[in-house]
Amino acid sequence: MTGVAELTSSQQVHEAIAGSPHVLVEMWGTHCAPCRSLRPILERMAGEHDDWSFNAINVEAIDGIADEFGVRGTPTILLYQDGVEKTRTNGFVMPNDLIERMSEAAAR
Repeated sequence: MTGVAELTSSQQVHEAIAGSPHVLVEMWGTHCAPCRSLRPILERMAGEHDDWSFNAINVEAIDGIADEFGVRGTPTILLYQDGVEKTRTNGFVMPNDLIERMSEAAAR
């Protein structure tokens, strides 16, 4: 998959998590400046890491989605392997740190 898929429902998030061995989900908010800074980085990374599915969901657009996934702030990046959450990152993350976390999640 190239680019970041914008998911619009809890069902789509669950399908994305189940649909690929390595899944990144960015939980973001409309008024979140770090989220706006992070998106171009994720778009670039998606093109460079085709073994990962990159997804995003606006927590403001879907009632209860943040609570469902235990998200307390944005951005939050959730990394899944084979449908199981391996790690999460709260706040802006540098690309090299995110790549390292992706590698660690994939190795677990």
